[in-house]
Parts: sequence; C-alpha cells; structure tokens
Amino acid sequence: MHRSNEALERLEAVIRQTHRLYLASLMRIEALERAARTAAGVSESELRTAEVDHELHLRLMRALVVQLGYVPTGLAKRCEIRRETAARAAATAEPPGSRSGRSACPLAEADVPIRMA
Repeated sequence: MHRSNEALERLEAVIRQTHRLYLASLMRIEALERAARTAAGVSESELRTAEVDHELHLRLMRALVVQLGYVPTGLAKRCEIRRETAARAAATAEPPGSRSGRSACPLAEADVPIRMA
C-alpha cells in the first residue's frame, strides 16, 4: 500500500507528539517515585494512574511506529521536556510580591465600614 508523503508526515508528527507524552509520563512516574521515597505524601492511586498513563502512551507509540514502518527522526529528549515544563511553570508563577487572589482595592472588600478622614 502506497501512502502519500503528506500522510507519512502527519503520522510522523503524531508519533513525535505521542513520544513527548510518553516521555512526560515516564518523567512523572520517576518524580512520584522520588517523592514517595522522601515520604512526600504520594498516594498509591496517584502513582498507579501515572503508570497506566505511561503504559497507554507506550503502547500507542509502538502501534504508530509499526504502522509507519520506521522510527521518525526528531523525537523529543528529556532535557527539552524539562525546559518546556520549567518555562510553563515560570509563566504561570506569580512574581515575588504579587498580590495573588487579592483585589487591587482591598478597602472595597472590607467587612467593616471604612471611615474617611
């Protein structure tokens, strides 16, 4: 069966994305296992969920590679995923001294009447 270059490129892109998810899930398991060793309160169900997620991504990736017939180039590396994760965390983190969850005008939210001087 002959497939078009466009179809092959789409399948390669799906494999690359699936591989990223696979690596991220593997890294999640490793982080949970490290946290469990330090008694950081990792639940057994959280670890099992991460393991199932990892297994599903692995099986999907294998099936896609078999369908494609070869392993595409350009698969993600752990360092790339770590960098992206750190960038997302930094983007969502609030700068020091920020007023998270607080109104810019706290007096308007006061429970008691405010007397003007």
